[in-house]
Amino acid sequence: GKNYSPAETWQRHFPGLNFLLLSHDSPRYLPTRLDVVREVALTRPQITGLDIASCYVTARVIEAIVGTPLGDQLDEFGADDEVTVIEPEAFLAAARGFPKLEDVYVPKGSSMGGPSFYIDLSRATSRIINLEICDLDTTDACVAAACAHLRLVRLTLTLLVDLTSNIVEGISAG
Repeated sequence: GKNYSPAETWQRHFPGLNFLLLSHDSPRYLPTRLDVVREVALTRPQITGLDIASCYVTARVIEAIVGTPLGDQLDEFGADDEVTVIEPEAFLAAARGFPKLEDVYVPKGSSMGGPSFYIDLSRATSRIINLEICDLDTTDACVAAACAHLRLVRLTLTLLVDLTSNIVEGISAG
């Protein structure tokens, strides 16, 4: 049989846990038992964290958590590893559905698809103040759009090879 994450299997039997574990041994694991994930997120109000390390995260995964006690208190979303993949629509679902979300971490293995993503993100929420981008496809225009449209207090750019010296102007303008 298929191996599932702890959140999809045994976590509902342990009332004292405080992290929803979608992480899995296999890289880029896609959680599929979203009804179980939602049940755990709904019935375990003490869960305050979401572990998605090495997962493949779609909007459907996030929508399973939106409207739960966990979704209502999450203030950060993303991952800073090299394996996790988070689709742009998953970030937008989190921005729309997690009312306290302030910190967003775009992992290296994810591609946001260009500057329009950051404009869409700003339309989905005005609360993001901390953005860390590791997405290798990030360009000067992406960073400029993030700075111009989001109300950032902190911007962290990690290992981005496609940026040029023009980035300073993009950040300053924002």
